[in-house]
Amino acid sequence: MSKDFWEDNPEFTRMVNDLFSGTRLGGTGIEFKLKPDQNGYIYWEVGQTMFCYTPHKCTKGWYYAFQYVPNGPGARTGKAKRWKLQGLVKFRKRKLAKARAYERLEKASNERAAKIRAEKEKQPDNEERAVIEE
Repeated sequence: MSKDFWEDNPEFTRMVNDLFSGTRLGGTGIEFKLKPDQNGYIYWEVGQTMFCYTPHKCTKGWYYAFQYVPNGPGARTGKAKRWKLQGLVKFRKRKLAKARAYERLEKASNERAAKIRAEKEKQPDNEERAVIEE
């Protein structure tokens, strides 16, 4: 995400920061002790949904896989300003957390590709449009 995105969406930035303090996400209580050069989580995006995993253990020794889904105004139009944490799962191994996040990403990508293909099949080709217009 670009720097402008973070500056334009302070609510999202606050939500991401709160994930690691556990203050706003339903009392998850997930806490990390990260060094300044460590990432809190790594993510891939499909549309506006972010599929994430934590590359570092929390203070209790768990790795997490989760996703952020757009929520509220703009969620369907691609201009969401709020996201909701969904599908939080914990693992003892980072490899498993990464695999789960990537598995969810692939499933969402395939569903989106199938939806786009179906929409294209519904649209008539240029030749068909000419016949219909005559």
